[in-house]
This record gives sequence, structure tokens and C-alpha cells, in this order.
Amino acid sequence: MLNFISTLGPDKNKLMKAIELDAKDKLIIAGVRAMGILERQITTPLMKLMVKKNITAIDVSYYYTILHSLIKTWSSDPSELLDGSSCLFNNIQPVKDYVYDSLYMNVEEDIQSLTYQALSVGCISFLVVTERMLKDHLPGGRFHCPSAIIIQETSGVPKHNIATERLFSGLDRLIHKMPNANTIGIEGILLWSLNKSVDYLDSLSPAERERLIGKARSAAPAMLVKYRERKRLIKQKRKEKVNERAEKQAAKENQAIHNRLSIIHKVNNFDPILTQCLSLSEPSLHSYR
Repeated sequence: MLNFISTLGPDKNKLMKAIELDAKDKLIIAGVRAMGILERQITTPLMKLMVKKNITAIDVSYYYTILHSLIKTWSSDPSELLDGSSCLFNNIQPVKDYVYDSLYMNVEEDIQSLTYQALSVGCISFLVVTERMLKDHLPGGRFHCPSAIIIQETSGVPKHNIATERLFSGLDRLIHKMPNANTIGIEGILLWSLNKSVDYLDSLSPAERERLIGKARSAAPAMLVKYRERKRLIKQKRKEKVNERAEKQAAKENQAIHNRLSIIHKVNNFDPILTQCLSLSEPSLHSYR
């Protein structure tokens, strides 16, 4: 990056000048290097584990325990991360390419020391998030040593939210592409695409395909009725929640007003005594001492 910026000559704009200064800052270099090491040694192996088809949502408890144990060790001493001898999971090795080589190339002693500190801070943050979000899978959690019933019930549970993220990405694209489309129309497009309906229909005989398409056409009016009823219920529940929040806010404000009036009433009760004290002369006040 510095080599590229140097080719721009003296006509660099303010952005390029700022990037050039940041790229020469040892603290920023160490921070970026530490983030890269964490990505290669922790984030990427964990994501590769999530997409493995032969591992269920319950199986990951074993790997989460390993993750928690190693991060706890690295948070106090990240030497293994810094010298490249670490390995999060034995069956998933870090990707060693030119990026990996650049992260572990020889650097100045100051940058090496700052990277060590940044890795320690990063692992501490990882540890806090891990203990909070994965507590059910760690020792003592309800999924750490599950029963056979739980294993069977969770066999089809996804280990990640990639499919959900993909679905919402498609929803966002369709909303921008067809802003006037209703919800049930967008839902139909998404389900048609995700369920591979075209491939399924193409695999059927012409007669069976026509039968299913006709059945779908006849069921459309009933689906629209259900859609409108569902929409009405959603609006009703949303309105009830808004009214409930308004009632709570009004009750809170009334309570605050009541508290203020109570304080004012107490002060008014002391008013005659204060007036009498203020009306007394200095010698009279000394007589009360």
C-alpha cells in the first residue's frame, strides 16, 4: 500500500496523505496485524467448522469447549498466536497463503511487542463474548452433555445463520427492486427460488405438473384470505403493544407528578414554622440555642 501511495507523487490528496501516515504508525500496524492473525487462527477455522455437513448443532459443544479453553489461555499469553504455532482445531488447519506469510514475516521489536498486547486484548474480548453467548454449550450448560432425546430433537437445527442472512439479503433486494409489491408476493418469489420449485416441476410428468399447478391456482384465494387475516392480527398486536407502552408511560408520568405534589405538600406543612423562625429577631433566636 505504501509503495502504491508513493507512486502518486506530490499530488496526493488529503485522504491518501492520511492513509500514508496511518500506514507508518506502529500502533496501527500492530493492531491490523493482530486482527489478521485472529482471523486466520480463530475466526476462519471456526467458520469452516460451522459449514461442515457431518457436524450437528450439538456436536459443536465439544469444539466450543476447546475454543473457550484456548482463548482463555491466549488471553493471558498469546505467544502461540504470535509465533504461528497455534492451532484451534486439529482437523482444521489455518490457511497458509501469502496473507498468512505476511502476517508472520519478521517485523521490528516494537511492532512485535505491540502485536502481542493487541492479541491479548483481542482474546480477552473473545473470551467475554464466548462465555456470554456460548454458555449453554460450555461445561455446566444444558447442551454440554445432552441426553439422547435432545440429540435427536436438535439433529436438524442449523449451526449458523447463513441461510437466514441469505434470505434477508434477497428480501432487501426485492424490496428495492419492487417497492410496490406486497408481502405475500415477495414471500412467494423467495420461496420459489429457495425451494427450487422449477427443478421440482421439471422433474414431473406433464400431467402431474398441470395437476399441481391447477391445485395451486385453486388454493390461491384461500391463501390470500389467510394472508389478510394474518396481516390484520399483526397490526392489531402491534397497536396493542403501542397502547400498552403509552399506558405505562402515562402511569410513570402520573407517579412522578404525585411524588412532586407529595414533596410540595410536606414543604407547605413546614411553612408556618419557617415563617415564624424568620420573623424572630436575632436575640430571640439566641434564646432557642
